Amino acid sequence: IRDSGASRGLGDVYKRQTCLNRNTKNMLHVCADSRMNKLLMDICMEKSIPKNKIREAINQRDANGLTPLDICSDEDTVLKVMEAFSNLDIDHIDSKENNVVQINAKKNFRSVIEEIFSSMPDKEKIGQFLTHKNKNGNNPLMSCIIKNSNDALNTLVCTLYAMSSTKKNNELIDEIMHGPNSKGDTLLGLLLEYQQGSGLSQGVVLEMEKNYHTEANNKSLTMVNLTACLRDRALSLIHISEPTRRYAISY
Repeated sequence: IRDSGASRGLGDVYKRQTCLNRNTKNMLHVCADSRMNKLLMDICMEKSIPKNKIREAINQRDANGLTPLDICSDEDTVLKVMEAFSNLDIDHIDSKENNVVQINAKKNFRSVIEEIFSSMPDKEKIGQFLTHKNKNGNNPLMSCIIKNSNDALNTLVCTLYAMSSTKKNNELIDEIMHGPNSKGDTLLGLLLEYQQGSGLSQGVVLEMEKNYHTEANNKSLTMVNLTACLRDRALSLIHISEPTRRYAISY
């Protein structure tokens, strides 16, 4: 970013540039797009710029519904900005109807997701974020599987497992585990096909599946019901008569 006045500081440059593209991108979007993470950080920490103005710029969404932090490809930068500014917007969705957890899950930003969850007032709010589906019908855990974001997936699966111990969350578990996307794929089915090397996620999800059916059948695990669920919601993806295939999935 060029500035002809040698005496002008970063704050002056920002104040003159930030008014450009008010309805699309601001300077922070440009920094994030260009992977200029240090400059993005310097602007956010610039003391000559009012903090409320910086917060407004961080929360501003571009034509795709993305904030600068949504676009930023460096997890440490996102974390430091989040830690420096309270009350950032975490309730927005982008043009593909991904929420902020899905956006960061696709980038495999495990620590950012943990920071987002820590800012939420209760588990009910977390549950709303985990059950949210984008335009393709994928919830955040399904998005992780499709994008091969193993670290983020482990965090989301463990968060869901902690919530599964409460009986009132049975409907939430059912929706996340068994709710199909637009192609008819379920979380368990995608996990078995696309995450064969993710032992932690597979083990925890299968344990939740067992616990769900145990609770649903009055504390007595009915193997017939469990087997039927696995067949209907997961194993239907595997065709014995043809080689295991990868098919195109929209995310």
